[in-house]
Amino acid sequence: MLAIAGGSLTLLTSILTNYFTASANREADERRALYTRETDSRALQSELIKTFLKTQDSKTARDNLTFLIESGLIPDHEKRITEYLAKNKQAIPKITEAKTPTASVPPLPPLNLGPTGTSRVDGNSLGVSLHLGTSRLDPNAYGGWDGALQGAVPDANAMQGLAGSLGYQTNIFVDTLARRDYLLSALGTLSATLRSGDTLLLTMSGHGAQVPDLTGAEPDKRQETWVLFDREILASELYGQFASFKTGVIIIVVQDSAFPAVFRRPPKMPELSAQLIVLAGSKENQMAADGIQHGKFTETLLAVWDNGKFSGNYTSFVQAIQKKMPEDQVPQLYVYGPDTSAASRKPFALAPAR
Repeated sequence: MLAIAGGSLTLLTSILTNYFTASANREADERRALYTRETDSRALQSELIKTFLKTQDSKTARDNLTFLIESGLIPDHEKRITEYLAKNKQAIPKITEAKTPTASVPPLPPLNLGPTGTSRVDGNSLGVSLHLGTSRLDPNAYGGWDGALQGAVPDANAMQGLAGSLGYQTNIFVDTLARRDYLLSALGTLSATLRSGDTLLLTMSGHGAQVPDLTGAEPDKRQETWVLFDREILASELYGQFASFKTGVIIIVVQDSAFPAVFRRPPKMPELSAQLIVLAGSKENQMAADGIQHGKFTETLLAVWDNGKFSGNYTSFVQAIQKKMPEDQVPQLYVYGPDTSAASRKPFALAPAR
C-alpha cells in the first residue's frame, strides 16, 4: 500500500510539474509573440511617419500627418501628434538624417549563374538559388529596432547547402546584403535569363510583417511583407517580379519568417506565366518560432528532407513537415500558375535536361 501511495504521489508530482512547466512556457511564448507584434507595429508606424514627412512643403506635411491620424494608421503616436499640430499651427518638424551614421552600403555581388551563364548549351536546364537571411536589421531603418534573430543566417546557409547539393548555382545574401534593391535587381536579372525548364529557388529566413495595403490587392486591406535589412518588400512587389518570368520557368519560394509566416499571392496580382510553388512556415497570422541553430520550420524541413533521402512530392513533403510541427505553427503549401506539374516532382528537383 505504501509503495502504491508513494508511486501515485510521484506520478502526481510529475504531472503537476509538467503542467506548470508547459503553462509557463506557453505564457512566455505568448509574451514573446505580443512583444514581437508590438515592436513590429511601432517600427512600421515610425516608418510611415518618416515617409510621409519627406516633403519640403509645410502644408503637405501637416496634411500627411492628419491623414495618418484620421485613417488610424499610427495609433501609438496619434495623440501626441494631434496635440503638437494643435499647438503649432504654422510649423512642422522636418525629417533629418539619423545622428548615428549608417554604415556604407556594401556592393551587390555579381550573381552566380554558373560557368556558362546565358551562353549555356541548348538542352541543359539551369537552376539558380537565392538565399536571404537576416539575423539583424538596420536600426536606422526601423526606428531603432535591430530585429535580432538567431536562426535566420544558419537557415540561409543550410538551404544554400541543400541547393548546392542538387546542382543549383547558389547565391547568398545575409544581413547587410539582404537588401530590398538587391533582391529586386537579382530577380530582374533572373527573369531575363531563365527560360522554360529552368528553376529559381528563393529562400528567406527573417521577420515578416503586415502593413496597410494601398494597392487594393488585398481584401483584408493588409499586405504581407518581408522585413529585409534596410527596407521591407511588399508581397505585391515580389509577385510583380514573378509575373515577369517566362512561361515554363519554375519558381520555388521557401519562407521561414517570424510574423506573419505566410506570403501568399495577392488575389488581384497579374497572372503568372511561370510555375510558382510556395512553402510557408505556418498558417496566416501564426508565429514562426526562431531557434538557436535554425528556425523551427527550417529545422523540421531539413529533418524531413534527410539529406535528400525524402522521395515524395511537394504535397507529401509539407504533410510530413506538418506532422512534426506544433499545432500553433502549421506550414502551408501554395501552388500558382497555368502549369502546376512541377509540384508533383520531388521537392527542389531540377527539371531534366530537354
